[in-house]
Amino acid sequence: MDSIKENFLVLLLSALACWLVLGLQQLGVPPVPASGLITFVLVVTLSFLNIGSACGPGIMCGSFAGMTLLSDLLPNVPGPTFSLKWVAASLCLSFTAGGVYLLIQLLSAKYPRRMLNGYGGKLGATAFLASLLCTLMTSPFLVGGPDPITVAIQDFIHSPSFGLSLNAFAMSMVASATGAVIPLFFAGKELFLIPLPLRQNSIYQLTANSRVIGTALWGLCVGGPLLLIPQVGGVMASSWYMGTFVSMTALELSSPLMFRLLAGLMAPWVLMLLRIPFDGLGGLLGLAALLSVCVVRRMESLWPQNRQFFYRL
Repeated sequence: MDSIKENFLVLLLSALACWLVLGLQQLGVPPVPASGLITFVLVVTLSFLNIGSACGPGIMCGSFAGMTLLSDLLPNVPGPTFSLKWVAASLCLSFTAGGVYLLIQLLSAKYPRRMLNGYGGKLGATAFLASLLCTLMTSPFLVGGPDPITVAIQDFIHSPSFGLSLNAFAMSMVASATGAVIPLFFAGKELFLIPLPLRQNSIYQLTANSRVIGTALWGLCVGGPLLLIPQVGGVMASSWYMGTFVSMTALELSSPLMFRLLAGLMAPWVLMLLRIPFDGLGGLLGLAALLSVCVVRRMESLWPQNRQFFYRL
């Protein structure tokens, strides 16, 4: 019975996080700080209330799904901001995210290796799956036009420079690699980003035992200021956040630093390819991080000489 209540609470909190991030985006807040802010506020608030101490990952997954750009995926939805169709789409996405997260958690407990436990970006990939399912289910009813994924492919391919300038892509690689590596040197020290009156024992334990709140703080406190950089700020903020997902990798590695650096450098390339059919879907940054981690992990284990290369570096 307790497990049913806990799962139901995770579902509600994940849906709430998703809906709040979607709402902040409608108010003009960029996706990265919106996700970091909602994750941080909800997890800290629940820790004060001693509620849902194990719900951090579910909340973060919901916030990633909330990074979906409904205005891009549902361009023909009529009416003002927060119209009835927007509310319907956002609620559907919110509860889909919570449901998919619960399903992935149950499967992960039963099949830990097959479900890629310990791989960075898994929460974001879960949010992406929820966003994709919800978009495919709701677009025929809410849009009534062409498939939004087909439209995204056409828009992306016909955009100048294949959607991204050389300078912006270079900055994207720098931000992603930095985000993948920097958190390693501050593991557990993200607490210093929290104001002293809030740094209490319950929050300390939650922060020290979970990388969720740390990742939210990195996204909020670094990704937010990056948005102020002219022209490339948005790209750098997103890439930084994606890099921090790579840093969440919890695998036994011969060279953790080099592993994350290589995966962080690869992630923008993967993201560029994923944006062709899936631009605008929430969780895309996490999916790119997960695929990059999987590729580098495969490179490390495929040939014995690669292990020596990783070890020396």
